[in-house]
Amino acid sequence: MENKVKVTVKDMEEKALETLKCPLCESKEFSCNENITARFPINAMYQSVPGKIFGVLEFICTECGNVISLSADFLAAKVVESNNENLKSE
Repeated sequence: MENKVKVTVKDMEEKALETLKCPLCESKEFSCNENITARFPINAMYQSVPGKIFGVLEFICTECGNVISLSADFLAAKVVESNNENLKSE
């Protein structure tokens, strides 16, 4: 039986901010666009499977304005993976 873990947007944001670094200016300071359910703008979503749209979180570099978009599904998986590793180490 598979355990279902609730992952919040805040969890995903915190996980990404732990490791993000701007490829342009190398800053580690980002703000996050948390509205992953918005239908517009279209650049806040991506389509990897025909007919299915996935939410993304956009991280905006506070130094240069560069935007890094990360899949909410990817970030949620990373949060769950990290939680599982923490449970094993306890």
